[in-house]
Amino acid sequence: MIAPWHASFNMKKTTMTHQVGLSRHFPLLLLLLCLVAWSCKPTSVFLESARLALVENAVELRSVQIYNDKAIIMRIKSDSLEVSQSGGKLMMVDGEQVIEFVIKAGTPGVITGTQNGKFLVRFESGKDKILQFYKNTKGAFQIDSAKWIGQRGLVKYAGLTFMLEAESNDVILMYKEQKRFRSAAKSRTLKGLKVPKQQIGR
Repeated sequence: MIAPWHASFNMKKTTMTHQVGLSRHFPLLLLLLCLVAWSCKPTSVFLESARLALVENAVELRSVQIYNDKAIIMRIKSDSLEVSQSGGKLMMVDGEQVIEFVIKAGTPGVITGTQNGKFLVRFESGKDKILQFYKNTKGAFQIDSAKWIGQRGLVKYAGLTFMLEAESNDVILMYKEQKRFRSAAKSRTLKGLKVPKQQIGR
């Protein structure tokens, strides 16, 4: 029969061994998680050339999954009534009450259409919850602002005019690049037309 103190010592020893084993495998586990997360991220900037390839292959823009490369942070000084109307989060910033919307980096979105050459993009459902993206000088599609105040742009969202945080001024669209675009155009094989046989002797 094992003495109680001896059994307790064995249990502690086993626990310590288990913890050491976990600590040895933790870096490998962390690396695997990082690789999985990286593989899930969009790989390419959505450029004008990609848009033209979609048009050429008759693929609709709304069928392409796009993402924002950085967080989109929008704030506006407001009250609780506007919070309930917009669905934003009410918080205090520098002693002032503001509504905040945060669209985290890598959030999936959909291009719902175009307006004046700009993409209309939704990252969530809801009335007027659309952001515009224009083609910049590098051919990428960057978040558009209706007006600038200093280094911060103004955008309309959920029926209100928000101010972008400075780090969100140059957000661009990304997508997972594929080897080829599948054509959405329907095709069929024509049977052709035969020349009618002429009847002889009539």
